Amino acid sequence: MRQKDDALFASALNSLRIRQKNETMRYEIDDMLKTRVDQPDEPVTALNIFGTHAKCDKHNDRLVNQKCDALFDISATDLRKDASGKLRKLPKYKKGHSSAMPDVLKVGVNARVMLMRNLDVSNGLVNGVFGTVVKFEEIDNDIVGIYVKFDDDRVNRNPADKLPPDVPNNTVLIKHFEEPLKEKNSNKSNTTRRQFPLKLGWATTIHKTQGMSVSQLVYDMEDTWGPSMAYVALSRVTSLQGLFLKNYLPDKIYRHDGVYRALTTLPHLALENRSDPLLTDILVHNVQGLCSKLQDIEGTYLNYASIMCLTETWLNSTHKDSDITFDSFKVFRTDRRSANCRGGVAIYVKNDISCEAIDLPGNDHNIEILMLRITLRMRNLLLVAIYRPTSVSVEVSKNTICECLRIIDQHDDVDTVIVTGDLNENLSNDETHHLYNLPTSWIFTVSKTKYIFNRQSPRCCICERRR
Repeated sequence: MRQKDDALFASALNSLRIRQKNETMRYEIDDMLKTRVDQPDEPVTALNIFGTHAKCDKHNDRLVNQKCDALFDISATDLRKDASGKLRKLPKYKKGHSSAMPDVLKVGVNARVMLMRNLDVSNGLVNGVFGTVVKFEEIDNDIVGIYVKFDDDRVNRNPADKLPPDVPNNTVLIKHFEEPLKEKNSNKSNTTRRQFPLKLGWATTIHKTQGMSVSQLVYDMEDTWGPSMAYVALSRVTSLQGLFLKNYLPDKIYRHDGVYRALTTLPHLALENRSDPLLTDILVHNVQGLCSKLQDIEGTYLNYASIMCLTETWLNSTHKDSDITFDSFKVFRTDRRSANCRGGVAIYVKNDISCEAIDLPGNDHNIEILMLRITLRMRNLLLVAIYRPTSVSVEVSKNTICECLRIIDQHDDVDTVIVTGDLNENLSNDETHHLYNLPTSWIFTVSKTKYIFNRQSPRCCICERRR
C-alpha cells in the first residue's frame, strides 16, 4: 500500500475508490482534500498530471523553455519501403498518433523526460520511468544519443555502454529506436519511425501514471473526464502532504460501476476449517518486473505472507539470487530463457518452512513452471507457480499443464496441490473451458477444486486428493 505511513489518507482513498457518481462525499474527506487546494508551496520538482495530452504538452513546453538554456528540436525520421523493398527516408515526417514517438522532440540538458518504450525490462529500462537529461552525444553536429540519469537508481544496474567520465553513475545512453508508425487518424502502419523513445516528463496523463508511486504530485482535476480517473490520480501519491490540487472538482471522483460489479461478484475461496494446521498465508501477484518492485514488496507483503508466488519476474542470468532476496525468506525461481525476458516465476518461502524444489522437464514454449514440495506441520503439499503468456497457444498450454499434472500424480503422499500463477485465460463463468476442469479430469482425481480469480484469469487453484 503506497499510503502505509498515512492511515487517514489511505482510509479516505478506500472510500473514494467505491464512491458512486452523484453520491454525497463524506464531509471529513471533502475537508481533507480542500486543505491541499492551491497550496502556495507547490514544489517545482513534483510530477504534474492532467486528464488530456494537450494540457500535458502545454505544461511541458513551458517548463522546457524555462529550465533548459540550450534546446534541440529533434525531428523524427520516417521511412517507407520503395518498389525494391528498401527503406527510404520520407521528405517530411508524418503526423503521429499521441502514443507514437514524438514528431519533434524538444529537449535540452536538465530536461525531465520519460521513457516511452521497453528497452531492457530486466535492467529496469521500461516504459514510464522518469529521468533527467545530462548530456548529448553528437557526431557531425547530429545528435546520435541522449544520456539520461533515471530517478530510480535500480535502473541500468548492468550498463551495456561505457559512460564518459562527466556523467553520473547509472546514466543510460538512449539511442534511436525504430518501430512501425501509428499515424494520427489512420490505421495504416506502412511507415517506420526512427526517433529517440523519450518525451518530456514534467507532466503526464492520468493513464500513464497507473502503477506509479510518487512522494509529490500536482493534480489538475479540470479535464478529468471518466470514471475512476480521479481515484487513480489521487492514489499515486504516498501521503496527503505530498498532494497538491488545482481546480478541485469533487464530482469528478467516482467509481466505474461495471468494474465495481465485477469485483464484488468474483467467486471467493471459502475456507471451511480455519483451524486447519495446513493453512498459511500465500500471496500470488503478477509483479511485471521484480527488481523494480523489491521495495514495495518489502514494505507491504512481507508483513502478511509466509509464501509469495510471483509471476512476470522479468529476471535473467545476470540477476543473482542475492540481488532479489529478503531477510528470513529463501527464493526459488524459473526465468524466461528466450531473449524476451518478460516472463518468469519465483516463489519465496519463509526460512522456517521446510521445502524443496522439484525438477521439471524444460519446454520450448516460454511457459515457466516452478514446483515446490512443502511440509507444514507434518503435512505435505505441492505448490506450483505457472506463467503462460498470451503468445502461447491454448493447445500448447494444455499439453504443458498436463505434463505438470503427470509429475504431480507421482507424489502419492501429497494431499493438497495448490496451482498458482497467471494463465492469461478467461475462465470465470465458463466451466466448459478446457482448462477449468483439467485438474479434476486427471488421473489423480480430486475431491474438490476451488478457483480464485482476478480479472477473470485464475490466480489460484486448490486441489485436494480423494482418498
